[in-house]
Amino acid sequence: MHLLYLHGGTLDHFVGTGKVKCLDALNPGRLFDTVHMVNVNTRSASDQEHDEASFQFTEIGLGDESTGRLGRLFALRKALARIGDRNRPDLVLADDANLLGAAARYVAGRYNVRYALCVYYDNDLHYRLTGRPTLSFLRSRRLECLWERHVFGGAVGVFAMNRGYFEYGVRHGAPRDRAYLGSWSVDDIFYEERREPHPDSRELLLVGRLHPLKYIDDLLHALEKLAKHLRLDVAGEGEDRNRLETLVSSLDLGRRVRFLGRVPREELMARMQGAQTLIVTQGFSAAVECLLSGRPVIAYEHECNTEVVRNGETGLTVPFRDIDSLAGAIARIDGDRGLAQRLGQVGRRKMIEECDIHNSIEHRRRFLQKCLNEHG
Repeated sequence: MHLLYLHGGTLDHFVGTGKVKCLDALNPGRLFDTVHMVNVNTRSASDQEHDEASFQFTEIGLGDESTGRLGRLFALRKALARIGDRNRPDLVLADDANLLGAAARYVAGRYNVRYALCVYYDNDLHYRLTGRPTLSFLRSRRLECLWERHVFGGAVGVFAMNRGYFEYGVRHGAPRDRAYLGSWSVDDIFYEERREPHPDSRELLLVGRLHPLKYIDDLLHALEKLAKHLRLDVAGEGEDRNRLETLVSSLDLGRRVRFLGRVPREELMARMQGAQTLIVTQGFSAAVECLLSGRPVIAYEHECNTEVVRNGETGLTVPFRDIDSLAGAIARIDGDRGLAQRLGQVGRRKMIEECDIHNSIEHRRRFLQKCLNEHG
């Protein structure tokens, strides 16, 4: 049995952060003899490959803009056909109902197999935040919804790891009897017992891609309002780095803010353990990882954050993009060590119970087995 998995993560991300060490979660119960993970990189013009045990990675480079949008589309179809001809899939899995989902539908039709989808984002939310569809070339959220309905409706199964994404999938065309609600889990390292804090940790830590929709600006403006002993580390890399570094300089925060770049997961966990407070602006995985660290977490009431960061119980939540409330919550934890300890302990305990990695893998195994049975 062979799974073709059209994945949103880049090859560099998987190898560079060490995530290739925990790939069993992507082939639960060894349902498949081989798994071929494929992603698209629009910034590179060349393909890359990497093998790891029974997993094969292919990154399709579509960064040659001289071919135009139509040329890149044909190049993608050709690359997917080449990959499928090399090892015909028994099931195709995609990480969204957008480009990856459409590609999965194409590959499944070519080889007369079924495809399934995972939901990791809410495009309604993206439209509310930006005023643009996620698939910007469509220029219309209405057209994008029709696209999603077409892709969701043809899937043999749709998997979501939290309630918010489950309802989003159903709302946009996934038949409820083919939608599966699992549970969220993150890299296995975050479940390990507390390790030695990183000796170079700072009081505040935010982990995330440097992107405008991560709203790191808000935290910088909040830091400006806070006592000068509070310093911030930002772990992550991305397109927004130059702009954020310029903002740090303009706010005269150069001695209080560091951009660490991409941090290996072992070091990242140690930095989490050494931080006084962890900040989550956007990103459900980041919320779970931060809670598992056992440190107090402050999160925006945004996306699905409040499913796990529950105000006053597992962490503190503040209204979305309310900089004064964000600064107030940071100051509150800074001034109340008892509260910080309680939030950290309860947050970790609840995440171990609710986001247990073994339960999450079992949910995924049952979902994929159901998809294979439907195929049969």
